[in-house]
Amino acid sequence: MAKGMKDGYPVTLQGKIERFFGDEKYLFTDDTGSIIVEIDNRLWRGLLVDQNDIVEITGEIDKDFTRTEIEVSSIKKV
Repeated sequence: MAKGMKDGYPVTLQGKIERFFGDEKYLFTDDTGSIIVEIDNRLWRGLLVDQNDIVEITGEIDKDFTRTEIEVSSIKKV
């Protein structure tokens, strides 16, 4: 669902961090699909999650001509 939203649109989603790609990029999956999210290292603040943990991310859509991602402003375990 987030992939169809406009650039800068605020979002809050619950799902799982499935994979780390490097350079603060992760694969986030919920029951609507998967999307790349950017989580700044400072936002983790010691939070440890694995593929089985449900997290809530808040951020905004970061969209250009070739990709849609979410720039995360907060993350927490649910």
